[in-house]
Amino acid sequence: MNKYGPVLSFILFCLPCAQAFGRPEVTVVPVNTQVNFETSEAVTDCGPRAAGCTVPLSCIPDIKIDCEAGKIVLDFSKFEFLVQIINRYKKGTPEFDHILKHELTHVALRKGVTEKFYQPIASAVLLRFEKSLAEKKHCFQIQSDVYGVFHEYVTRMMEEADKQNDLID
Repeated sequence: MNKYGPVLSFILFCLPCAQAFGRPEVTVVPVNTQVNFETSEAVTDCGPRAAGCTVPLSCIPDIKIDCEAGKIVLDFSKFEFLVQIINRYKKGTPEFDHILKHELTHVALRKGVTEKFYQPIASAVLLRFEKSLAEKKHCFQIQSDVYGVFHEYVTRMMEEADKQNDLID
């Protein structure tokens, strides 16, 4: 290996990002909701008296930050839910349809809240990225700063979704 390899690696990966790319770009990958259905003797996740239950299996967005290219990708696409209905309610009956509609409303509420947060999250991470870049921070520090803001907003988003869902139960 070349004796300058470690030095070159340090220069390429550890020095602050250059702002040669202009304004950073934020891309939002929208929600792609997947709902799985299951009937069973009981729905334990929502309490012993529940006729149905919506269990979020994967609802946390992801973020990727490329300092050198000035690109941030917010990925909300992996939203997966399990809707459970007690098997004493047969498919096609009014009771089953009522329970199913209620459970799908939980899914729709979470999706709606998530979509409402696209713009605030994108704006907040962009501002934090630009501030960290202006402070001439290293890429890993910029990423850490942006991750912190991202997770703060995702926490708010999840709390809002939980609050909305609690209102209909």
